[in-house]
Amino acid sequence: MSEPIIAYKGFDKDLKCQDMQYKIGKIYEMDDRPALCVQGYHYCNELRNVFKFKPSNCRICKVKVLGKVATSNIKSCTNKIEILEEIDVSKEDRIKYVYANNYGLSYDELKELLNKEFVLNDYVNDADPEVRLAVAEQGLGLDKLVNDKEVDVRVEVAEQGYGLDKLVDDKYWQVRLAVAKQGYGLEKLVDDEDRDIRIAVVRQGYGLDKLIDDEDYCVRGEVARQRYGLDKLINDEDWCVRVEVAEQGYGLEILVNDKDYFVRRAVAEQGFGLEKLVDDENRLVRRAVAEQGYGLDKLINDEDPDVRRAVAKQGFGLWKLVNDENSNVRVSAFNSLRQSPEKFAKIVDLIKEFY
Repeated sequence: MSEPIIAYKGFDKDLKCQDMQYKIGKIYEMDDRPALCVQGYHYCNELRNVFKFKPSNCRICKVKVLGKVATSNIKSCTNKIEILEEIDVSKEDRIKYVYANNYGLSYDELKELLNKEFVLNDYVNDADPEVRLAVAEQGLGLDKLVNDKEVDVRVEVAEQGYGLDKLVDDKYWQVRLAVAKQGYGLEKLVDDEDRDIRIAVVRQGYGLDKLIDDEDYCVRGEVARQRYGLDKLINDEDWCVRVEVAEQGYGLEILVNDKDYFVRRAVAEQGFGLEKLVDDENRLVRRAVAEQGYGLDKLINDEDPDVRRAVAKQGFGLWKLVNDENSNVRVSAFNSLRQSPEKFAKIVDLIKEFY
């Protein structure tokens, strides 16, 4: 039997990868076969290759590959992996790895580079913006990179919390957005022409009394998410804002009668007014009612198959719904039966008896 592969895997600052949380010392396994960029636990056999897929300031762990493998030239994935330990890679070496990858250095050239003295100015002034970005990600050379010609580099400088007094006036919205997320210059950015920046200002809890009247519904909707001015926003002209109000659980006794079905659906999703909404003219609203597990004895006969599917997913009326005229409803009912061993065994016996 061959020895397990020891490789490297990159993570974000919280040791997450693709929104999945990992822990050092744990083994992760999936039943499906691994497929690159589709499913599986991805890793790199060479440390340098991690920096081709992750930012230079990522966290890196040694991993043990224990399952089946799908591989390409520079990355692989498996259906079983163990997270062994986090490794320490210096700021200087991280920059050198990025440099080596971007300039296509051989492994011998990389080895020579890693043993060479690190001269910051060489990398701060490098022609490749990816190299300069890596320098900024390590929090180095910010006094010069604050003036870098590349937007992404200046964004990273702002995310490092440096030079905000200058970058707050940057002509590119991406940079000003990074400044707003740092909570700096909000008194200026509250009037920014870009709505994403004004939304970021709202998320900082600043200027809500002004932005509640913003011309853009997305900004007003974000104000509602902050639970500010709901008594006013409940009457907003845009249904998207009123949906946000409903999702805050505010004014449901009013919004249950809203003219827009998206708002009424949001009310149903709050579990309010179901006795009224079960008869709503819109199928999406009635489906939301079914998803709350209400009125199933009535909705099982709904004219819309999506509503009946929602009933089936609640595990109600399955013996009727497995014979529904709509194939999708029948499939949902059958899948719900499979969740109940006793009910599923009974239907299997009936099928055997029939044949």
